[in-house]
Amino acid sequence: MKEEKEVIHLEDGTTKTKKTRKYKPEDGFIEDDYFLMEDKGVYHKGYQTRKTVTTNDPRIIRAFLKSFCLLFLGIGVFLLLIHQWVFGVIFVLTSVFIYKMENQKNDEREKEFVKNPQYNKQDKQVINDFKQEIKEETKNTFSNTFSKENGKQFKKIFILLYSIITFLIVLLLGIFISWLFALFILCLLAFVGILYYVFINYLFRH
Repeated sequence: MKEEKEVIHLEDGTTKTKKTRKYKPEDGFIEDDYFLMEDKGVYHKGYQTRKTVTTNDPRIIRAFLKSFCLLFLGIGVFLLLIHQWVFGVIFVLTSVFIYKMENQKNDEREKEFVKNPQYNKQDKQVINDFKQEIKEETKNTFSNTFSKENGKQFKKIFILLYSIITFLIVLLLGIFISWLFALFILCLLAFVGILYYVFINYLFRH
């Protein structure tokens, strides 16, 4: 296995780190990893490339933090609207607490970056550029690594497991919380599942 690490120091003082792992048949069997989903007990032997991109840019970290906390806040507000007070309050307080705590840490880190005249706190383009880079890296890695045949096998497993997990989650939520909330979660999981399936179809198109 060959590992490459590239640390890019940008003019605004932020750092971007790219890691690439290249596997060959002589490396033996390695555990499969399909887009952040490890398939335990299933191994792959052959040529494979895995890439990760990380950054310490407070602007990008803040954008992803907001998205994550807004999702939790939205679920909490919905629970409150259907009178699931306990779970609703937990989701709302958790989202607010995480955002406040992590955003405070992020602001402290950003104080060092604003000393650099090249750093623009209000620059939103860096967020879009980072999203586009992640998209391209993901597309190139998976399109070049996995064949259409492997994609068919993965989709069969995904549909089966996702259906079973969704059914169990909805059933438990309906029994212990509310069937109305369970219906909302069913629609949400169905929507996410469809998006993920379309994404997988795109990745395994070759």
